Amino acid sequence: MQLQKNQQIIEQIIFLPERTQEEHRREFQLFTDNFDLIWRNADIIINTPEFYYSYFHCAFISAMFMGNYYLRIGQLLHLWKQNTLVDTCDKCQGPLYIFCAGGSPLSGRNRCSGICGDCKKFSSISLPGCRRVMEALHFIKTNKNKRKVIRTKGQSFSWGEGLVGEAVPDEVIEEGIQPATFTDVVARLKQCEAGEK
Repeated sequence: MQLQKNQQIIEQIIFLPERTQEEHRREFQLFTDNFDLIWRNADIIINTPEFYYSYFHCAFISAMFMGNYYLRIGQLLHLWKQNTLVDTCDKCQGPLYIFCAGGSPLSGRNRCSGICGDCKKFSSISLPGCRRVMEALHFIKTNKNKRKVIRTKGQSFSWGEGLVGEAVPDEVIEEGIQPATFTDVVARLKQCEAGEK
């Protein structure tokens, strides 16, 4: 595709609509109440794009100088299956599934939060170094849900005339995946399991 001088390709990350603090709180409660359901259905989530790219507000990776990124449910499950974001629960020694992590690649200092797969208690821990946080960040950055558009600059500013020209709407050249809400993912997984019984 040949672009004109006034055109450029823009990649836009696709997010869910904004939610209230109460909706965030309910989604996190949904995550904790349905952890086993989510883990049992990991392959379904990973292989269903609208489930894969769903997320809840508390699941994210943050690295100093490199940004903050939501962890999509499919990314989280992939990283858990690879043991990248899994450690040991300090309460019962079961597997601690980390869903929130942040740190500095310079100092190696980090802080992570996770839920134990056995006792279902939450723990905040520091990993020995920042390597696994950086691996997770790299995975997220290379697996974004993006829409590609051609943006045409149709307007320009003139000191004599002000804004001149007509605005040109973006032309979508590659659609991304519209993710399901986390609430919808859990409801649909419950329906699937109920249908199997």
